[in-house]
Amino acid sequence: MNAGMLASLSVITAATVAAAAPQQRPSSNEPPSRSRTEREAEGRSAPRRDPKAVAVLDRMSRSLQGLTRYELDARTSTDLLVDEDMKVQRNATAQFDVKRPDGLRATVSSDRGTYQLFYDGRRLTVYDPARKFYATMAAPRTLRETVAAADAKEIELPLADFLVAATGEELLADVTDVGYLGPSRVGGAVTDHIAVRQPDVDWQVWVDRQTGLPRKYVITTKTDPTAPQFIAELDWNTSPPRQSDAQFGFRPPPDARQIPFATAMEQRDANQPRRGGAR
Repeated sequence: MNAGMLASLSVITAATVAAAAPQQRPSSNEPPSRSRTEREAEGRSAPRRDPKAVAVLDRMSRSLQGLTRYELDARTSTDLLVDEDMKVQRNATAQFDVKRPDGLRATVSSDRGTYQLFYDGRRLTVYDPARKFYATMAAPRTLRETVAAADAKEIELPLADFLVAATGEELLADVTDVGYLGPSRVGGAVTDHIAVRQPDVDWQVWVDRQTGLPRKYVITTKTDPTAPQFIAELDWNTSPPRQSDAQFGFRPPPDARQIPFATAMEQRDANQPRRGGAR
C-alpha cells in the first residue's frame, strides 16, 4: 500500500537454512573470513522477492483497485505506548460503506467511544454521537485525494490505505524482502500468507485465494524498541444492497454543535497513550 497502508503492510522472508558443510581448516593462502555484518550487507545489496509472493501481492492490488462499491468490517488491535518500554493493547471495530471515487460512511468503536465519518465528494465530517459534536472540512472530489489531504493535516483516517487501494508499484516501494510463507486459514477462508520487510516496518498479509482481497494484516514498527504492532482482520462485502448516495452526506441532528476540525481530533484522542504500529 502507499506510505500508509501497504507502506504499511511489510513482509519478511522465511530464512532458508543450508546444510552445514564439513568444517575445513583454512589454508594460509585463503583470505581472512568476513564478519557476519559484512556478509549480511553483501547479501542484501538487492531486494529478495519471491516470485510467488509478488504474484499474490499483484493480484491483491488488482482486486483492491477493482472495488467500486463495497462494505468492509474490520476488527483491529493496536499497541499503545504508556511508557518508554511498556505497551498496552487497545481493540476496536470499524464498519465502512464505500462508493468510489467519492463516497464514504464509517463507524469506528473502541473503549474510548464511537465516532462516525462521512464523505460525499465535497466535505469530510467527523461526528461524535455521544457528545453531540461534529466537525467538517472541505474535501477534494475523490476519496484518494481526500485521504492524502487529511494525512497532510495529520488527520488520521482508519484503514486509509485500503480505502484508496494502492497500486502494485506503490505496494512494493522501498521493499527489501518479500517472502511466501505458505497457505493459512483466516476466518474459515484459505489464504496465502505473505511477509514483507521495509526499512522502518515489517508487515504480513493474508490474501484470500478466492477473492484476492486481504483478510488479515499485521504491521510491526521497527523504529521503536518495543516493536509495537497493528493487527486487523477484515471481512468484505463486494455486493452490498443499493442505497441512496445521500447516506454519505452528513445532516447534523438539531442538538448537535459544530466545532473546529482540529479540536474534534484533539478531543477524540485526548488522554490517550502514544500510538504504536500503523493506522
